[in-house]
Amino acid sequence: MARKYEVADLIRLSASFTVDGEPTDPTTITLKIKPDGGSETVYVYGTDPELEKESTGNYFCDFAIPSEGTWYYKFYGTGDAYAAKQGDFEVIDSYFE
Repeated sequence: MARKYEVADLIRLSASFTVDGEPTDPTTITLKIKPDGGSETVYVYGTDPELEKESTGNYFCDFAIPSEGTWYYKFYGTGDAYAAKQGDFEVIDSYFE
């Protein structure tokens, strides 16, 4: 079951990359975020400030949710730590203005 949030919530999307159980930085890290049926937004670590490094192998993006519906995201790393993590979350409109 997807987690539920409200429009305008600021959520943290994160991923950890390891090789043989050791935290490892991929050569390239990309994050894609998109609403169901909508266009995807792509962030690349080192190019887009939205995608940040917390520590070796650990990356995050603080994302302000712009609209309701089902949202999907996928982190993927290439090179030194090749892996992917994806997920989804539900967004409802607020009951208040």
